[in-house]
Amino acid sequence: ALVADEKRNHLIAGIAVREAQAGETVAVLSNHREHCRLLGRLCWELGAEAEVLIADPSKAGRERRVRIPDDLRSGKRKLVIATSLLDEGVSIDRLSRIVLALPAKAKGATEQRLGRLMRLFQGKKPKLYDVVDRHVDTLERRWTGRRRAYVKLGLVKPGGRT
Repeated sequence: ALVADEKRNHLIAGIAVREAQAGETVAVLSNHREHCRLLGRLCWELGAEAEVLIADPSKAGRERRVRIPDDLRSGKRKLVIATSLLDEGVSIDRLSRIVLALPAKAKGATEQRLGRLMRLFQGKKPKLYDVVDRHVDTLERRWTGRRRAYVKLGLVKPGGRT
């Protein structure tokens, strides 16, 4: 149901496209492969050339896992929709926007993603978009875990609104 939520998906794709078209380097992260594909199609429909990076054991898939991060690093590509393949072992200093589309609650993963966003790059003003739907219990629970990480990192004051 979360993956098929049209209103939510259009919000996510709209944020990503707006930021990419403004010249930012954007990663939209979802832990669901079909969700990545759907968001990628929406971004294309909204006028942005989005790459989708999901697990694919084929030779072409392995090549994409190298090419897409390289394209982001060089500035050739501005928008990628990815699963956890973009979480570990990938350094993209130019990355200035992360949109958490269907995130986990794990504090460690949240801190790692934020660390990736906070790497220094000339002129970069990083932003994190954490799309929270407080009317969906699963998303509300996941948000609570991420919020703890934001407090720990000093991004949100304890008890403060976000």
